[in-house]
Amino acid sequence: MTKHHTQLTSSEIASIWTGYMNDSMSKCILSYFLKQIEDEDIRPVIQLAYDISSKHLKKLTNIFQQEKLPIPTAFTMGHDVNLNAPHLFTDSFMLIYINHMAKAGMLAYSGFVSMSAREDIRTYFIAGLQEVSALFNQSSIVALSKGKQQLQQVKEATFF
Repeated sequence: MTKHHTQLTSSEIASIWTGYMNDSMSKCILSYFLKQIEDEDIRPVIQLAYDISSKHLKKLTNIFQQEKLPIPTAFTMGHDVNLNAPHLFTDSFMLIYINHMAKAGMLAYSGFVSMSAREDIRTYFIAGLQEVSALFNQSSIVALSKGKQQLQQVKEATFF
């Protein structure tokens, strides 16, 4: 049987482009959070989110290069985020933000999986879904450990 290289579909290109832009934005915001965070219980959650976004950007860049597609113009430090800005958010807000974004990520990745034809792209999005699910779980555990008031804030910050 002859194996053919199947080009990406338009929905796959849109999905990897969206993922790339989301991860570049997240990496910028999370860099700021890491610089500002004081609560050592929340720091590992922010670090996990940052590491996931960084890993995804590398994988997505590789996909764009392999497919000979232009790499999107990403959000960048210095241009889109001022790391030297004063402390803008509470530590609790940072945790709530990550918890909410992990929920949004689970929805996005499940949609991307369903819109992908190629196995390698589906595999990438399934792994991403697993990673953001773990991030959601970890951020929820930390929120619960912070007590009922913290959990209530997480519930109030949820749009779903």
